[in-house]
Amino acid sequence: MGAGCTEFEDYAPVNMGEGPAVTLSVEKTNVDAFNLTVTPAEGTVYYAYIVTNQAQTIDAETLLQAGYEGAELLKAAETPSLSKAYNNQTIGTTYYVYAVASDANGLCGAVASATIDLPDTEAPYLTGIPEGYLYTATNSGRSVTVTFNEVVTRGEGAITYNVTKGDLTSYASGAIETVVINGESVTITLPESVAFDANEAKSYVFLDFAAGAFVDGAGNQSAALKGGVDQETQIVSAPYWEYVPGGSTGDSEFTGTFGFMFYQYDFQTQQPGTDPYGFDTEFELKHEDNPDTIVIKNFYFEASAFTAGENSLEAVVEGNNFKIADMLPMGVIPMRDQSGASFNCLVCFAGVPESESEQFEWVNFNATDAQGVTGYVADRWCGLYLFNFDLIQNPDAEGFNLGWYDVWNLAVFMKGSVQASPSAGINATAPVVKKLGVRQVDWSLFRPLTGSEKAKAQRAVKGIKAKRF
Repeated sequence: MGAGCTEFEDYAPVNMGEGPAVTLSVEKTNVDAFNLTVTPAEGTVYYAYIVTNQAQTIDAETLLQAGYEGAELLKAAETPSLSKAYNNQTIGTTYYVYAVASDANGLCGAVASATIDLPDTEAPYLTGIPEGYLYTATNSGRSVTVTFNEVVTRGEGAITYNVTKGDLTSYASGAIETVVINGESVTITLPESVAFDANEAKSYVFLDFAAGAFVDGAGNQSAALKGGVDQETQIVSAPYWEYVPGGSTGDSEFTGTFGFMFYQYDFQTQQPGTDPYGFDTEFELKHEDNPDTIVIKNFYFEASAFTAGENSLEAVVEGNNFKIADMLPMGVIPMRDQSGASFNCLVCFAGVPESESEQFEWVNFNATDAQGVTGYVADRWCGLYLFNFDLIQNPDAEGFNLGWYDVWNLAVFMKGSVQASPSAGINATAPVVKKLGVRQVDWSLFRPLTGSEKAKAQRAVKGIKAKRF
């Protein structure tokens, strides 16, 4: 029997199409809700129905025996007509309803069907807005985090900033390029070129969002938010914050040089690797007065060549630990396919899902102390994941999702140089830098993404699940 079905006495319906008919009525009652009415014709003894989010070819006999998962079988004598409300359904989904009835002779009627669409037509909007749109900044007054009502990605609309003195006289303005998105949370950071006026007791940073600065999963674009103070009303209608010179720049656990070590997964044997690799990297404190974000400089390089690639990753600090967003775009590098043809390859940091259906937001690095060395150990396998950047406008195209370049079955950051201080207790040896053998790549050609490229890349790979291997 299907889920939620009632068992009746032995009954063998006959699908001859001559049985009683069923009338379906589906009425939308809210953006995420609808009512369903199932009414069988006179002479019906049994009838059954199913509501699903997948179009199906329904066999009348199977449905009347509640042979489909989620189907419900009813006695007409007990329930002459069914009315049911479906609330809190998935927006952006089409629901399909199928029903069939039979008479006392077991003759089935034709399968009736109906559909109802619950389109996502609502644009994403800010929630949790502080009074007057005055946000609290982090990163020494250079960043702010806003929250949307739903998961968003970066859109084509521009985000600009205007830094003013206390009397609202502008002294710095331009475009925002650094936007870090984690689900509904969006962190916006001023360019490094912006220098606050130390002679001003207070400066203001006003943000302006063009229409379409962010989009939701259905493609709905966020509305424009005009930055600055309205001259007539003196009201601010977009996020802004205050900067006061002299903020704290206290010490952080995430300053100085760190080593990175990993065990490379052996693709040939399909087994975790046993030979450790290690090389140096650097952590740069990004939020000096509120250390909740760090930049990992030269995260992955071979000798000095990769340093020229200006590779970096942004991580979020949580207590003594930190985390890196899954499927985070890092940069682009030329590669060759099996036929020898050259293409531009998008390199992303990613975590390995533990199942085909698993999807997650972060790879977490948790602090671990061993023999006086502090290491930060990944909570799942991770590595470098590749996409064909030439197909970025069409991520559904065959050949866009290329899969793994490297998988690390153990990844560890540790404070201090790998070469100078082997990861005692975490990994017994720390060899010199070794060239990875999966595919030979000239890392000196690796380049970071521009602001618009990064936005496109984030949109393209945000919902993609990494392949298992």
